[in-house]
Amino acid sequence: MTIKQQEVNEEQINHDIMMISKYKNNVDEDGCLKIVDDKFVNSIMFTEQLDVAELYIDVCYGLKFCRISTKLKKLEIHNCNIKNLDGIEKMKQLNILVLSAVNLRDISQLQYLDNLTLLNLQNCSICNITPIYNLQNLQTLNISENKLKSLHILSYLRKLKYLNLRDNMLTDIYPLIFLTNMEKLDLSQNQITNIYPIHSMKQLQTLILSRNNIVNIKSLFGLAQLQILSLSYNYIQKKNFKYIMQHPNFSKYYLDNQRDNEQFEKLSNQLGYIYQVYNKHNKYLFQYCIIQQSKTKFIENISEVLKTAANNFQEFSNNLVSLCEYPFFCEQ
Repeated sequence: MTIKQQEVNEEQINHDIMMISKYKNNVDEDGCLKIVDDKFVNSIMFTEQLDVAELYIDVCYGLKFCRISTKLKKLEIHNCNIKNLDGIEKMKQLNILVLSAVNLRDISQLQYLDNLTLLNLQNCSICNITPIYNLQNLQTLNISENKLKSLHILSYLRKLKYLNLRDNMLTDIYPLIFLTNMEKLDLSQNQITNIYPIHSMKQLQTLILSRNNIVNIKSLFGLAQLQILSLSYNYIQKKNFKYIMQHPNFSKYYLDNQRDNEQFEKLSNQLGYIYQVYNKHNKYLFQYCIIQQSKTKFIENISEVLKTAANNFQEFSNNLVSLCEYPFFCEQ
């Protein structure tokens, strides 16, 4: 061992002694320790000396998992600067893991924590959840506020009962068809049009589908256990509301603010007229087609688009293409 390594080890030992002295009286009768806004915490190895079973950390800096407590059964970390999860794979006894508002691009080490029953990765900038395929004891999973586009790996997690996928980039939810034990599901704030896979979730009690691009809700008609349903801000026709309001088990349902297809078409025609006004020579015919999933953004930003058109048509055209996420074509 080099002199430098010895100095590092001594420094870490001194750190652990300081933490033990500081927090030894903070462990409650259930073995839970809370650490909030402590810039001196750089490892949690010292918790083994305090016989801590549950650890809650909020707003700490430079936390490393290379020196961790292997006895923990519950670990919550919020709003911390963590570069990677190296070392967390040794925490085999963990049942509950919460990593919220932690910038994690790589979660590969989580695949070894196969005793987890609850995993919360909310707001962690995650694009790929493939490593969690092995966590087949999971019953609760929260991966909301991330950057997910694919859910194929979730088809392996057949014990899931509670799943939160709010505020991602989802369009296809077919893998969820295999999750027949689901009791609570949140898919709000995505780009979903087809909800057919949900029909297999016969135990479903709570379903949140607000702020998507849903038109057809026939897949929900056979969910006899459903009690709470949110469909606000979609494209559902009012004739479908009759079934929902007559459902015998509903204690709460939210159907407000449905986006109007007729209003959308009217606004589209107005933009076509603006194009003709600004094309003085009328050399081209304006033709455009906007796919279903972009109607939301189109309507919400119509005012801004019109103002832009008044100032500069070319800029307006570019914004329209970007806004609608579908190319328009000009024919001579």
